Amino acid sequence: MTEPIRFAKEMAETRESLARGLVRLLGPRGESIARGEMKLEIAEGTKRLVLDVEEMPARKFGPVDLPALKVTATLSGYAPAEAESFVRAFERAFQRGGG
Repeated sequence: MTEPIRFAKEMAETRESLARGLVRLLGPRGESIARGEMKLEIAEGTKRLVLDVEEMPARKFGPVDLPALKVTATLSGYAPAEAESFVRAFERAFQRGGG
């Protein structure tokens, strides 16, 4: 069995905006974050995804306060290619345009 794969992201998101992105990525199960839950666990067969959400102090950007969350994901039972695919999908779900 492979070791669990973990990654952590500091994100300029509110719980509600994080939940919207998780719904795009994972379906309705992501809504629990908007309801105040700080941990999301999804198990399917031998695969298990755990997302831990930690509120952080707002980031100052000039006169603007940006919300901040630390999201730590742990993937168990995923093949390395599957885990890499999930990380890419997670990053796409929260990608913002600019310019």
